[in-house]
Amino acid sequence: MDVPIATVAYRFTAEGYFRVRENGALDSGYVDKDFEAFSITITALTLGITFGISLTLNILTIYKYKRSQTNMISSEDISAKLIVYSVLLTAIQCVRFGYNRMRFIFIHNPSIISVVLSIYSYVTAAHAIIASVGLLILSRKTRQIYCDYYFLPFKKFEPRMIFHTSQTQVHPV
Repeated sequence: MDVPIATVAYRFTAEGYFRVRENGALDSGYVDKDFEAFSITITALTLGITFGISLTLNILTIYKYKRSQTNMISSEDISAKLIVYSVLLTAIQCVRFGYNRMRFIFIHNPSIISVVLSIYSYVTAAHAIIASVGLLILSRKTRQIYCDYYFLPFKKFEPRMIFHTSQTQVHPV
C-alpha cells in the first residue's frame, strides 16, 4: 500500500517503544504521550467520518428498502443480504472507532492500554473478514470473477471473427 509522505510525515520525529510486560502483554506506543494522543485523534477523525457516512447511508438505505416493501415493489433477496452486509460493516467500523476512543481515554493508564492493545488484532481481523471475505460470501458474481482471475490466470482467448462490410476485426472471446 502506497501512502503519501504528507500523511505520515508527522510520525517520523516521534520516539516509540515496544515492551513485553511481566504478564506477557504487549505495551507499545510513543514515548511522548501528548504526541500519541494527537496521532490517535487524527485516526479517530478518519474513522469517525467514515463511520458517520456509513451510518447515514445505512439508515437511508434501510428506509428506502422498507418503503419499497410497503409499496409492494418487488425487491430481490440480494437486497436484504446487501443491507445486512452493510450494517455489519458499519458495526465493525463502530467497534474500530470505539477501540480508538478507548486508547485515547486510557492513554495514561498502562495496565488498561495493554488490554486494549491485545484486543486490536481481533478488531482488525473482524474488520478484514467482514470487509473483504464477507463480500465474497455474499455475491456469487464476485466469487466467480475472483475464482476466474486467480485460478484461471492463463486462460487463452479464442479469436472470434466478426465480418463487417468494410473491414474484418478479431475480438477476444
